[in-house]
Amino acid sequence: MSIKLIISIFGGVIYFGLIGSIFLRSKFVALNAGKQLMKLPGEVSLKSIVIFVVAAALIAIVPLRNFAPYLNVIFVAAALIATEMAAREMMVSKNAGVYEKKILYGAYSYFYDEIELLPTLAWEDDPETTQVDKRFLKIILKNGTQVEFGFETEEMRNQAVQLMIQQAPRLKE
Repeated sequence: MSIKLIISIFGGVIYFGLIGSIFLRSKFVALNAGKQLMKLPGEVSLKSIVIFVVAAALIAIVPLRNFAPYLNVIFVAAALIATEMAAREMMVSKNAGVYEKKILYGAYSYFYDEIELLPTLAWEDDPETTQVDKRFLKIILKNGTQVEFGFETEEMRNQAVQLMIQQAPRLKE
């Protein structure tokens, strides 16, 4: 058995493990988030499905091509990383909403304890601030990472913010 076939089989096993774990992981994400307070729009995107197909093709092509072993490993690793990213997006978007302990939206899932502040709340209503799109919410995490959530409507965003503040009043400061 050649090294490229071993790499491809190993990658295939991990690939199918990632695909198979989506259901269990999405249940775990929803369970540790608490009760859902508001459902946010989220659906399986065509992008995720295309990524799954292309990643599977990339893993399957490795034994058919004559690349150096390190390139075969890189191709399989890239396919697995893309699969993991698409699986996370699918897992979160399936359960998108504001929960008692966390917010799940887009490809992001954050506990309120991880959130340092919501800076847009401080300056968006300032009369000197102009051209603010109130459909977006900027979040700064305790580790310094900045994340921006884009909502379909301003009302949806305001409702989500109010529910988040009810669950974690320190975010209003």
